[in-house]
Amino acid sequence: MITVCQNMAMSAEDKLLMRHQLRKHKILMKVFLNQVLKPFLEESKCQNLLLLFGFINYSKLPSLALVQGELVGGLSFLMAQTHFLLQHQPLQLTALLDQFVRQQCPRDSAASARGKPDPPDPVPDS
Repeated sequence: MITVCQNMAMSAEDKLLMRHQLRKHKILMKVFLNQVLKPFLEESKCQNLLLLFGFINYSKLPSLALVQGELVGGLSFLMAQTHFLLQHQPLQLTALLDQFVRQQCPRDSAASARGKPDPPDPVPDS
């Protein structure tokens, strides 16, 4: 029986403990480098394990310059959008407040023409 395990960043003590536990069950542990393991896995029926061990075809990844350009473009867009919002939101808020005041003025003038103000809105009991 062959068991394939990924060699993770374990301390030497943990590796020794694991080796000892496996040896109790009469299982021997051998460690192989990725350079040895990859050709073996490519030619065996276990080739689907290649993806699990992080063997990636780096030629399919975009170039570093392209990724950096996309990152800079995305960050520039966000910075420009933030600048736009900071610059135009106070103007928009002022315009909305002016519109609200204009809408309230006819209501206030109609109430003063009748001689008494509108009754206040009822407050719900809580």
